[in-house]
Amino acid sequence: MMVGCLNTFCRDKPDVWVEIAIQSKWHQHDPQCQCSYCEVGRSTLYTLDFIFSLRVETSSITTETNIFTKVPDNSQLENVASTSFEETADRLEQLMKSMEGLLSDVETLRSQCSHQANELMTAATDLRKQQEELRESYTEFSKEMQEIMDTVDELFDTKSAFDAKEMETQKLTRQL
Repeated sequence: MMVGCLNTFCRDKPDVWVEIAIQSKWHQHDPQCQCSYCEVGRSTLYTLDFIFSLRVETSSITTETNIFTKVPDNSQLENVASTSFEETADRLEQLMKSMEGLLSDVETLRSQCSHQANELMTAATDLRKQQEELRESYTEFSKEMQEIMDTVDELFDTKSAFDAKEMETQKLTRQL
């Protein structure tokens, strides 16, 4: 029986392997999802389910044998065990290949993240430099604006003084 999520599997079959799986906190795997994480999760669940079914089959064979003959039939057990172990070995091999693929993907992602982190650090450094340049430009611009304002004030003062002198000159001219 293939189970679509570890949580259901764990509730249905309390087993040592399941306890290990519970502690690893697998998320619920979507049967339609093709991502490598869900794929490995499904293969892990399939393997755990298979191991559980082997244990159930082995215990039921042993129980039936004990009930009827009180002596276990080793040939039947060996056939089931050898077939089961071969299938388990194949599934574990597939799981190992999936895990190797995942490790490769993790390494690729790690190198991409490292590269992107370096790019972000460079961009942040460039932004800091630009910010400092803008700050300096703003300071210079502020000083120039203040100088312009001071010059305009002086010009107004000079014009006012000139106008006042001109009016005084006109008054004096009228008086003469």
